[in-house]
Amino acid sequence: MCRPRASAPDCGSVHMTVELSPCAREQLGRPAAREREAEALAAALQAAFGGASDGSSAAVDLSRLCVVRAKHAWELGVHVALMSCGGGELVAAAAAVRAALSTAAIPRATQVATEGLNDAAEPDVEIPDGEEMEPLELAEMPIVLTAAL
Repeated sequence: MCRPRASAPDCGSVHMTVELSPCAREQLGRPAAREREAEALAAALQAAFGGASDGSSAAVDLSRLCVVRAKHAWELGVHVALMSCGGGELVAAAAAVRAALSTAAIPRATQVATEGLNDAAEPDVEIPDGEEMEPLELAEMPIVLTAAL
């Protein structure tokens, strides 16, 4: 759980990270190049699937990740591990993220009613034990292509 951004108080968020395996790191050469490649891939995936800062254009309906407006929301972490860097890394990573998001589910969370709760107080959130999971609602799923001349 996280606190929703002030620019989108009724939305959760999606955060992308990319890790390069030791084999993939060797193919890219110097450490600085490896770090830049991982950061660039994460930024491209974030732009494609995470949407704008106001929650628009995201692959996941970010408003469905909000539990309590401006107080509690789900933050989805998507971690991509690349085993090899022989070309087409972005397309492969995007396909993996697409598959992960289309099969993911989050626990059903509800605000617990508390008497005398004012706006400044933190409301309690209950996440019941068991199998109460809600599948993610996907809004728009990007298609990632690369081309070479």
